Amino acid sequence: IGIEGGDWDYRGVILAMCAPLFVAVAFIWTGRKLDGVEPTVMTFYMSLSGIAFAICAALVGGSFALVLTPAMTLLALAGAVLSFNGAFLGMFAGVRLIGAARTAMFMNMEPVFTLGLAFLLLGETLGLQQIIGASLVVAAVIADQKFANH
Repeated sequence: IGIEGGDWDYRGVILAMCAPLFVAVAFIWTGRKLDGVEPTVMTFYMSLSGIAFAICAALVGGSFALVLTPAMTLLALAGAVLSFNGAFLGMFAGVRLIGAARTAMFMNMEPVFTLGLAFLLLGETLGLQQIIGASLVVAAVIADQKFANH
């Protein structure tokens, strides 16, 4: 989003605000178009679509550059595909085990986990805005679990 130093990049803010809408549209579209398809197969299709979109966007945008060796690029790609598929399979398992509403609420914790991992593993510094934002997300998830009728 570009909030380092307090300067917000409006494009990042717009994309961040549109992301939930895009995810919802993707779920609705794939749910209708792939009705009856096993979740693992659906995940495979979504993974292939995401890779194809990312490659096309990089090539059209002219920002595609291999900074790693070819072997490391393949390893990074394999890691991304495996983690993406693992996340989607985990989401499907979550829906099956605790229901769609609770799974969706838990998925709101992704940015909080990302901030925490960036802090712990990458040595990132967290600003007041990130801490407040993460706290609000955690408070919303706790409030939902405490007061919502699931």
